Amino acid sequence: MFKKIKDKVIVAGLSALMGTGILFSGVTMQGVYAEDVTEEITDTTAPEKEDISETEAPTEAPIEAGSDTKDAAGTGAVKESSATLVTEASNVKNGWVYENGGFRYYKNGNYYTGWHQMGKKEGEKTTHWSYFGSDGKVYTGWRQMGKAEGEKNAHWSYFGSDGWLRTGWIEFGKGTSEPDGNKARHWSYFGSNGWLRTGWIEFGKGTSEPDGNSTKHWSYFGGNGWLTTEWKYFSKEDGENTEHYSYFGSNGWMRTGNQSIGGKNYTFNGSGWMTYPQIMQVNTGSGQAIEKRVAAKVSSMSLEEKVAQMFIVEPSAIGGYGSMTTAGDGLKNAINSRPVGGFIYFKSNLQNPSQTRSMLSATNNFSKNRIGLPAFLCVDEEGGTVARIANNSAFGVSNVGSMRNIGNSGNTDRAYNAGSTIGGYLKNLGFNVDFAPVADVLTNTGNTDVINRVFGTDTGMVSNMAASVSNGIRSKNVLTTYKHFPGNGSGAGDTHEGFVYSNRTMSQISSVELVPFRRGAQDSVPFIMVGHTAFPKVTGNETPSSLSYTTITEMLRYDLGYSGIIISDSMQMGAIIKKYSAGDAAVNAIKAGVDMVLLPNNFNEAYNAVLNAVRQGKIPVNRIDESVTRIVRTKMQMK
Repeated sequence: MFKKIKDKVIVAGLSALMGTGILFSGVTMQGVYAEDVTEEITDTTAPEKEDISETEAPTEAPIEAGSDTKDAAGTGAVKESSATLVTEASNVKNGWVYENGGFRYYKNGNYYTGWHQMGKKEGEKTTHWSYFGSDGKVYTGWRQMGKAEGEKNAHWSYFGSDGWLRTGWIEFGKGTSEPDGNKARHWSYFGSNGWLRTGWIEFGKGTSEPDGNSTKHWSYFGGNGWLTTEWKYFSKEDGENTEHYSYFGSNGWMRTGNQSIGGKNYTFNGSGWMTYPQIMQVNTGSGQAIEKRVAAKVSSMSLEEKVAQMFIVEPSAIGGYGSMTTAGDGLKNAINSRPVGGFIYFKSNLQNPSQTRSMLSATNNFSKNRIGLPAFLCVDEEGGTVARIANNSAFGVSNVGSMRNIGNSGNTDRAYNAGSTIGGYLKNLGFNVDFAPVADVLTNTGNTDVINRVFGTDTGMVSNMAASVSNGIRSKNVLTTYKHFPGNGSGAGDTHEGFVYSNRTMSQISSVELVPFRRGAQDSVPFIMVGHTAFPKVTGNETPSSLSYTTITEMLRYDLGYSGIIISDSMQMGAIIKKYSAGDAAVNAIKAGVDMVLLPNNFNEAYNAVLNAVRQGKIPVNRIDESVTRIVRTKMQMK
């Protein structure tokens, strides 16, 4: 779908952009260079799209030996070969000259500063605009322009490594995603004056890149200039009158009318607002009001309370005795002492419906009375062999079957209905978090951990099935969890037993294993669980994924843009306890970016280790606050 160039991109679509009725809602078009650029385009052919997923490299650029090759923007990019050194016999400098670590353009011995329209007379092949700083060096990369550069308003623009002001559509990749500093690939749009566009923009015929279609439509660009795709929640702060969800296709077009998304049918009105079903609706106040409440709550909590909220444990881990089937004074006192974030329940805790309802209700009340927040009441209810409720005849519910069979059916409606069934009986019992679905893609049939728990081997199918099951569970107001990031389907072994690694490369997992999790991040799935499988060809070491900063923060938080709660897999599994103490595992996981630690092998040791690490400055307080903010935000929006 996206056209890529061989050497350089000539953005020449300005006459088309200006002449086909593009409307920029809320944005004043600054036509500073429109006449000159449009005039040049009449003599050019249609341009190809630019792909700058890697830093543009010059070809034989004249660089002085031992000089600093960084440009004025500090990007390290240098002028391409078309900008050759030009010197007249009289030694009066004319044309492009590389000196003092950057390129300058001289005319009769004087170098340019400020805005200049470059063209064939200056040795360029096409007319375009470049900007030269007060030191004469041409700008490259991202620049925030303002009154000092002769602009009326502060805004971001982008100059390629050739110094050309970019206009129109540009796809950015890792390392090029300023101005926000994130690392994910995305599309941005620059007006004919080179200004980065944000907010709503209506595109008309001939301007509907990146997909090349020719129909008028609306797109939305975030405050960082990124084209929005998939789901987006709008509030009054976005300029809307009422809170709502809209959906944007992979080309960034806002959808209207009837749409089938993830195997479910949705209806959007003429404004692109989702009207049915309301399974994703935020249910408590406006976004701004929620954030104020969240910030106030976090600031009111002690460090001890914050750290406690970052753990999910078995009731017996803090209750002081064996398998617990009731919530009495022992558990109440334990929660009053250390108000943990939540509890996970297993077969030994669950006897029948009435016992389970009573136990969960009392536990939740203890938490609300102590910390003013509900507890996450969690269970592994995947369907098939992993079903704590459906596999217990005392509860009288039918097992929806294995996800492998559902995946083989290819029926996303069946997947949604399975999720809805699971969510329905869990909600009825009092659970609010399900550690499901398994979003792993099976790439190694010798895998003994998830082989019977996954949807299958096809990436697209797994992605669609996981989304459908998750949406079904969430339709009953039970939070879901994609697991086991970045994928347990390629390891040859079982992390329950001991160390497991995968030889998959970053390129391989990006196009296969990460696809369902990328979808989950876009769908704002409440939890993503990180597994213990190590990926040495991705991280450069044998650290389990659950303890890896590269995996958790760089890949999941930055590359995939996930903003929900990241939880570790059980820290009682062999892959962890055979190498790490409970304290070291918890500290390393949080330093790597985990928000919640699941089932530490020794809760007291893990809790105290994290607390001491913060007090000693090994874990910054703001790192704790980031995680607790996500936890509190999620809890405040629970039904």
